Amino acid sequence: KTHLLEGVCSALRQRYPDWKVLYLTAEDFTNRFVQAMHQQKLNAFRKSFRDCDALMVDDVGFLAKKQATQEEF
Repeated sequence: KTHLLEGVCSALRQRYPDWKVLYLTAEDFTNRFVQAMHQQKLNAFRKSFRDCDALMVDDVGFLAKKQATQEEF
């Protein structure tokens, strides 16, 4: 599944070179979220994801027992 998602990201970047395509794992999303909470930078965190044209998140099963992260996601 990871290779398919990476392929989609690559195709989007080729087809739409002006797009901001962000690819990350659910664990990386969680780590960034927790860091933003600790640093009181949630607005910047949210803006970084809202400004994307395409957001690709791999391994979403990682979020299964992380209620706060699920809500933010």
